[in-house]
Amino acid sequence: MAGWCDSYVVGLSLGLPEAKAVMSKAMPMLTGEFTKQEVSVAGGPGL
Repeated sequence: MAGWCDSYVVGLSLGLPEAKAVMSKAMPMLTGEFTKQEVSVAGGPGL
């Protein structure tokens, strides 16, 4: 499985019809406040 390299690629993949279909099924199960959080990986095993 290829990793997402940046937020632009994430946006493209989330716009795919397949992804939208899965998200539409999951949305009724999600509750609460949604926030955006970005992180940068500094290092670790396998990097």
